[in-house]
Amino acid sequence: MTERSLFNVACKLLGLYFFFRGVTSLVWAFLASRFDSTLTPFEPTELASWFSGAVYTVFGFLFCGRSSWITQVMFRLDGAVDSLSSEEKTVD
Repeated sequence: MTERSLFNVACKLLGLYFFFRGVTSLVWAFLASRFDSTLTPFEPTELASWFSGAVYTVFGFLFCGRSSWITQVMFRLDGAVDSLSSEEKTVD
């Protein structure tokens, strides 16, 4: 396994972490706004939770879905990570 493929897997894992963190933040924001005893629609802390949940979810999708593109940019590759040449696919 090369460092490029390890970086690709690390991007996917980081994306899953961001996605999980964003979804849980959105769920907590929903629960906080749903069961709030006051009648104000959005408190600043709830609004921050909605915003951070949305940002984490977007970055999670970006890192999971575009991890091979991020790997290409970081390692300055011409082709996709999955289409490496036969010389680079040798196992040590």
